[in-house]
Amino acid sequence: MKRFNGPFVQEMIDAGQTGALYGLPYPPYFPMVLTYNKNLFDQFGVPYPKDGMTWDQAYDIAKKMSRVEGGNVYRGFAANIMAMLRDNPFGYPILDPNADQLFDTEKWKPHFSNFLRFYELPNNKIAPTSGDEITNVFNKGNMPFAIS
Repeated sequence: MKRFNGPFVQEMIDAGQTGALYGLPYPPYFPMVLTYNKNLFDQFGVPYPKDGMTWDQAYDIAKKMSRVEGGNVYRGFAANIMAMLRDNPFGYPILDPNADQLFDTEKWKPHFSNFLRFYELPNNKIAPTSGDEITNVFNKGNMPFAIS
């Protein structure tokens, strides 16, 4: 256990809320978190996101929050796409470890389709850079919620 970064191991123990370790942090280990702007949720009368949401529930929130109001464009959702690919829930590698090509694209299609629908929402076009996608837009107050 000494070869693993202690704070990351402790974070995993704390996340499990049982005092037990259910996994090992593998480098790079950058946990993803959902952040949201309570002021915008209050302003638009939309309930706050809940722990354990499904992607469909997150999409429903994004639809409600994507809008233009008072001349301001509010993007309903953003994500660190590289992190979402790297840390995908299926454990799929991006590249095929046995060939000079992408990993099985058929297996990736549902994952890509899930994210695509968020960026097809009106007023929720993906930003040109990852910094703009998460940090800059969220800090400007025009992003109701994001995964980074």
